[in-house]
Amino acid sequence: MLFNSMNSICNEHLTLNQYNTHVLEQNLENLDMDVILRTQRLDIDFIINFILNDKYQILESEKNIDIYDVLSFQIHIDKNELVNKLLE
Repeated sequence: MLFNSMNSICNEHLTLNQYNTHVLEQNLENLDMDVILRTQRLDIDFIINFILNDKYQILESEKNIDIYDVLSFQIHIDKNELVNKLLE
């Protein structure tokens, strides 16, 4: 989907479209981490820097996200690679 940087996206948009991590990052204040996790294809860096980062976990549902949730919704992510990155 083409994204105009003048527009912001919300959780509802995530259920309808895929966005690159740059767009997601620009819109974090409008998005719930658990919705991002469930609806978008994410890379390990985004998962570590945002999804599993306490700084961005505001809602209770976000604070409950753990590595098992990540692996459940992001099936392309390798568990060992994720764990190794988390331990760096």
